[in-house]
Amino acid sequence: MKTYCVGCFDLVNGTKKYRFVKAKSKNDFLVDDVMDLGSGGIRIGLDIGGGSGTFVAMMHDQRFPFYDNVFDLVHAVDSLGEGGHQEKMEFLMFDIDWVLRVGGLFWLDNFHCVDEEKKMTLTRVIERFGYKKLKWVVGEKIVSSGKSHVYLSAVIQKPVRVQSH
Repeated sequence: MKTYCVGCFDLVNGTKKYRFVKAKSKNDFLVDDVMDLGSGGIRIGLDIGGGSGTFVAMMHDQRFPFYDNVFDLVHAVDSLGEGGHQEKMEFLMFDIDWVLRVGGLFWLDNFHCVDEEKKMTLTRVIERFGYKKLKWVVGEKIVSSGKSHVYLSAVIQKPVRVQSH
């Protein structure tokens, strides 16, 4: 049995008690700060976890099981997969764009950039969708092994797009 998240859901005494209310590094955005960036308020959000994007790529003929333009906030945490290939990131970004309302926020929380190429690939994918960068922080963190890793945290806003007929 895995024990890496013992106490994660105990918000009184658990290990994640201060996760979104007290920053440990410049890459840690506070909930209140992100919520304040939401034009029109944040009423409903979607929290998607890390992973390689394989699930989204396997759903290439399907979308997230939500109507379009439903969420005010989409939060994606961690690495979104160490292998983060451009095609998988594009599938994921397409689905995020699909469910996020115009003016809604995509909060990319501590995306592990294993190398400069992965960071640039993600940046190009995001720029292709035309999102406005509200917060964009690249910083290093010392992980448990003692090594320094580069992380990207960002809050970006879905633009208004004019449909051509």
